[in-house]
Amino acid sequence: MTWLPLKFSNETELENLLTKKRIFEDCSIFEAKPSLNVYKGYKRFADVLIVENNYKYWSIGEVEVSSHSFSKHVYPQLVEIKSLIDINRENVNQQYLSLEGFEYNKKIRDLIRFNKPFLSLITDNIPDRYTSVIPLLNSFCNLRTVNRYKNLDEEYVYITKNTFVENIKTTISPSYLLDNCLFVDYPNLVN
Repeated sequence: MTWLPLKFSNETELENLLTKKRIFEDCSIFEAKPSLNVYKGYKRFADVLIVENNYKYWSIGEVEVSSHSFSKHVYPQLVEIKSLIDINRENVNQQYLSLEGFEYNKKIRDLIRFNKPFLSLITDNIPDRYTSVIPLLNSFCNLRTVNRYKNLDEEYVYITKNTFVENIKTTISPSYLLDNCLFVDYPNLVN
């Protein structure tokens, strides 16, 4: 049987696939687009909420297709979202806590309430000329790729790959002392 690569026609098509079908086995992906900034004049939205199956971490996900310019669109958007997460952490967490559909899910609410979010890029491909940027990207962002293939019988198969930030790979969380209190960014991550 022959499987042929099938590109996603746009970001919405990929996003719909991720939220309606379990493509990544280690997590659940939900449509979630709260505003990440508190500044007036414009709103910045990410695309999805990613919750690891064992509630070790949660991530704000940006979904992009490889036809979008990596240097002019994808990378600047990731840097802006990461900056907004870091600057407005309490507001960002509150925005996700206020989303409909999670009111009665204590595990997800506690995960969001007590853990800093990671940032994730979900894409169908990183263009070859940007593969050298993956370590830089991975210094602040999880990278998830999904490739779609189709056969002549109209059957689909998805090949996925995950490249996680160091904290997730090592289950180590940054922490700091402030006024004799220990603050841990990702308490659920630590074994």
